[in-house]
Amino acid sequence: MSAAQALRQMRRPTPSRRAHLLILIAVVALALTANSAPVSAAPFWRLSSRAAPSNLAPGTTGLLAVVAEDLGDAGVKGERSHVKISDSLPAGLSLSGGAAAVRARRSYPISGEAEEAAFWSCQSEDEQQVSCESSLDIPPYEALELLIPVTVSEPPGTVATVQNTVSVQGGLAEEAGEPPVLGATLARAVKIDAAQLPFGIEAGGYTLTPENEVGEPERQAGSHPFQLTANVNFNQTLETLPVQQGAPPQKGLQPASPGLAKDLSFGLPPGLLGNVTAAEQCPEFDFSAIGPENVNFCPAGAAIGVATVFINIPKPYGYAHFAV
Repeated sequence: MSAAQALRQMRRPTPSRRAHLLILIAVVALALTANSAPVSAAPFWRLSSRAAPSNLAPGTTGLLAVVAEDLGDAGVKGERSHVKISDSLPAGLSLSGGAAAVRARRSYPISGEAEEAAFWSCQSEDEQQVSCESSLDIPPYEALELLIPVTVSEPPGTVATVQNTVSVQGGLAEEAGEPPVLGATLARAVKIDAAQLPFGIEAGGYTLTPENEVGEPERQAGSHPFQLTANVNFNQTLETLPVQQGAPPQKGLQPASPGLAKDLSFGLPPGLLGNVTAAEQCPEFDFSAIGPENVNFCPAGAAIGVATVFINIPKPYGYAHFAV
């Protein structure tokens, strides 16, 4: 399967955005092969759940960032079958500010306050069950995210690990017949601890997984995986930024990083990515030139991977994520 078949045109942040705080990268890199058998395009959900700060201190307020990404190579249609993302908060954590304080959005540059009001609906039950529904259509490799403010009710001095359970369901596949997209569930450890963490990769924050076309791990030796997915999660802090008058104060809380990321290096085994030069080439001028909707001028066939980048740019965006 060629990169041109699997990927839409790449997106790239403008140069002025590159040097700011890097929160998370989720990379989908295709193994380019000349003789891979074609497979049908299909979407599938991939969930993640993280805390900001990475250690939630007893008696404080923090954020849980819940992300549902479509890592398949077909989009998800939400108008006739709403996509629902839910979070069952563990004991010791409770929703702060009610459902109105939850921020629900999708990847920049599409998302905004107006979209949140028009296409999202959030509810809570007993401050422990949080769910948001969206009627948006989701392109391949883009993400939906909930930022959930939580209060840590454990007494001072508590050091504990609790399990946060999130799920996603709904949506119709953007393919022949529009079949339902399979749901997904994830249980993720959350650390309750007053200790501050330095800059670095969080516990369990780096994974590298070869996958088949439905998102399952590829375990066949000598095979050509449909895609290779890597996740890099850095320790997080929590910043309170100014908000507009009348907005819920929880919307001023944003994930950030203890330091700037620099000189990241990843060593992959020889031959793992195949012949990446088999893809169509893109001149550097076209790669750096940004057109409408933050899309550069490279041909779609030049794309060999996708990155979902979570960063904090104090002005003008604050905390944001981009499909690149």
